[in-house]
Amino acid sequence: MEVEKKSKVWEYIGWGSFILVGSFLFFCALILVFGDPKTKYQPQEVTAQGQEVKDAEKDIKKEYSVGETIKLGDHRLTVTDVKKSSGGEYDKPKQGHEYVLVAVNIYNGGKEDISYNPFDFEMRNSQGNITRAIPSLINQNTQLSAGQLAPNGQVAGTVVFEQPIGEKLKLQFTPNFWSKKKIIINL
Repeated sequence: MEVEKKSKVWEYIGWGSFILVGSFLFFCALILVFGDPKTKYQPQEVTAQGQEVKDAEKDIKKEYSVGETIKLGDHRLTVTDVKKSSGGEYDKPKQGHEYVLVAVNIYNGGKEDISYNPFDFEMRNSQGNITRAIPSLINQNTQLSAGQLAPNGQVAGTVVFEQPIGEKLKLQFTPNFWSKKKIIINL
């Protein structure tokens, strides 16, 4: 008889422990999901020039302008200048085309290294043709190279495209090859 009472006692203790541990895990899951309301506040990010940083992932505006700083992931992109050129002595565009030199500044606003590359940029013209940046002698001193940016690091350089003369152009920046997220800037 005594053996049966012990097994019943352990059975109640076992179920009680199970319910206690289960309740604890349930409340931990609730805390993880809903979190502390203080962590929901995101301070507004501002550039060194005092302008607000636009978040391309949250902003309903799909296209941006030259001079705006746009955030996509850890990347902060600013197109600082756009120039057009008919080329130099050794480097000329095709007949009816011109070189478009886009000066960019990329800043790493994250906590991990990010990569950058001139091939992260594409240009779309009014005919719907999307082309990649081209190597050119026209910007050899300012050309954006490829590399990594440490947290709070930044790099500036130019990217060159060949486009028909007089086209309305849009620059597309896709920092992650595997993602469809991109920034579009009207030039």
